Amino acid sequence: MSNTTLLLLILILIIFSYQNTVTEQQKIHAEGNQYTCEVCKKSFALRSSFKSHWRTHKQESQYSCDVCEKSFYDKSNLKKHQRLHTGERPFFCGVCSKPYSDQRNLKKHLNMHIAKSIESQYRPHRCDVCKTRFVYKSNMTQRHKHVHGEGRQFECDFYNKSFTILCDLERHK
Repeated sequence: MSNTTLLLLILILIIFSYQNTVTEQQKIHAEGNQYTCEVCKKSFALRSSFKSHWRTHKQESQYSCDVCEKSFYDKSNLKKHQRLHTGERPFFCGVCSKPYSDQRNLKKHLNMHIAKSIESQYRPHRCDVCKTRFVYKSNMTQRHKHVHGEGRQFECDFYNKSFTILCDLERHK
């Protein structure tokens, strides 16, 4: 994966993470917590957050799924739920085009691409057999390759012990 692709992935994640957050944080700092719940005394800076919270006390689920009749406090959660019934997946990965029904799962998927990209950059040497990655080629060729059946070729003359690497036998002696 190229550096350009990695930067694109990071940019997409930043956009998902901070979408609308800046304006909400600005409101919070500018206005403080103006809305306080009379039932539990919890306070909110945003009216929308307060209204959503208030519905939990009133048990007011005004949005119901017409397929399974499950009810929701807000319309956006109902819409996410309905995608389970319709199979709609409107969010696509910019790297592999895999579709997702919600942004949260897409974000998790993008994190996987970023982790793989970072791993391949900092562990560029990969075992052909098990796909384990190594920082140094020597770690793979001198030590790891013996894991896949080349056996313990270096035996101790005094003890019933054998080693995959000569230097390990010499250290043992």
